[in-house]
Amino acid sequence: MGLGRGKNIKIEGVCLLMGNQHKEWTKEEIIKAIQDFYSKNGKTPRSNEFLGKNGLPSYAHTLKILNYRFIEDVFSLCNLERTEADVANKIDKQWGLNKLIEHFNTYNKIPTREEFKKYNLTPAHGWYGKNFGSYENACFEAGLVDKPLTEKERISIALDELEILADKLNRCPTVFEYENIKHKGYQRRDLEKHINMKYNDICKKYIPKYQVNSNKDISKETILKDMSDMLINNGGAMTYDDMKDKGLPYSQSIFDSKCNMLFNEIILHLGYTPIGTTTSVREEETMLNDFNNLFIKLKRVPYTRDLDGIGIASSSTYLSHFGSVENICKLLNIDYTKYYKGTGAGKICFDKNGGKCRSFMECVISNYYIDNGLIFDKETSYDEFFVKDTRRFDWKLSINGNNFYVEYCGMYYPNKMNSDMNIAYVKKINSKIKDLKDSGNYDKCLFIFPDDIKTKTLKEIFEPFLGIELLDITNTYKINTVEYFTKTSEELLDIIMKYSTNTNILPSTSIISSKEGGAYNEIRKRFKTYNNFALHFGMTTMCPPNRKLFLM
Repeated sequence: MGLGRGKNIKIEGVCLLMGNQHKEWTKEEIIKAIQDFYSKNGKTPRSNEFLGKNGLPSYAHTLKILNYRFIEDVFSLCNLERTEADVANKIDKQWGLNKLIEHFNTYNKIPTREEFKKYNLTPAHGWYGKNFGSYENACFEAGLVDKPLTEKERISIALDELEILADKLNRCPTVFEYENIKHKGYQRRDLEKHINMKYNDICKKYIPKYQVNSNKDISKETILKDMSDMLINNGGAMTYDDMKDKGLPYSQSIFDSKCNMLFNEIILHLGYTPIGTTTSVREEETMLNDFNNLFIKLKRVPYTRDLDGIGIASSSTYLSHFGSVENICKLLNIDYTKYYKGTGAGKICFDKNGGKCRSFMECVISNYYIDNGLIFDKETSYDEFFVKDTRRFDWKLSINGNNFYVEYCGMYYPNKMNSDMNIAYVKKINSKIKDLKDSGNYDKCLFIFPDDIKTKTLKEIFEPFLGIELLDITNTYKINTVEYFTKTSEELLDIIMKYSTNTNILPSTSIISSKEGGAYNEIRKRFKTYNNFALHFGMTTMCPPNRKLFLM
């Protein structure tokens, strides 16, 4: 019987694929094959010499079977000297420089990291960093650029750039403003790492004549007074960009966190009519219908990327109106837990306190902390353990004066190393665990893996680690709902008006859908539209029909 093209058939440990035989290597066979290569060639094999014709398995397969990250560890296991290999490595470096010059002559420019991937150039971009310290150093060695700046020079230039920007703005630049200038010195995170200081501390030390605005010290009254003064001096309403250009030091996220209002709601609160744009507001009924049609077509909850480029409102427009995809599902009576497919990795959602989570499971765990009354901080830096370390834990819990650190490893699947992203993620998590164990801090940390979530409850996961009694709540995400259908229309109005600063204007739908999604859903059931509800009480909404007002 013939073998079909592309078929895999296993016969007594041998895998036949398209007529080629691939041996299933054991650990002992790999070690012996490397030693045989060394005896025959007088040197250890380079990565591109791990080939069947040389009697070796592939480079990646070697590292996987022996469970090592670096080939040097493999050679140590084989009890081999690296003298000959070091000589070969020097030859490799010159070959790499020659290839870099060849690429430069081919494209008439120094290829970027993206172009290395796009055109499949060899050696890979990362090879230059490993062998020369950085890609820039390799370009210098090849004679393609001037001598790279030293660490001290980069720090000095970065601080000069900070001072120049502060002088231009006549105030301390925000992180966003500093990150969005063209840098010749270090970027903000690299600058923090190399001088071991946070951005606010850098500003206090190196541009002391400008006062640093800390979000912790900003009050609602301060924000409203600063904005009111600017509007009075201007003689009328302004857009956010105009106020920013004239020195408003606050980001838009501050308005929600400190004032519980969006920018245009603050403008209304101060007695001005917000300035609209030429962009017409999409009616939310149309947006919800489009989302529901897409849900029916896909037979699952659409991801944000599904919404872009298909002729309906963009994902950013949906999120600005409704807060999250989960809120949209609540409004449409779609069972989010049942119809959301995937791990939730990379999905932005919000916990019960309104905190932003980067995945569905992070939201579940944050809500578990909230339900148990635990105090926690998100995205805590590793620099509490290691100097100049920019890695972060997902949570830091403070219990009875002790700190506990937790990380959810949602994409940790070591048995499915089928993509560069997954390989890099598994290596990153393994590196974190190793560093914490080596430093003696691992007992304070908890790494939660997908298999833990499948086989244990959150109570079983956290109680042994924290040493306290916790609620017995399953890992299924449940939303605590109020029976809004029992409320009168007047009671629904009272519920949502606590989020409004104007007694004649209903709060924005983005605020209500995130704070009181059930109330908003009940309002739409009874009155068809949010605007009809407003008209019923002789009020208006932030975005009445045919009014060109864009919530910033």
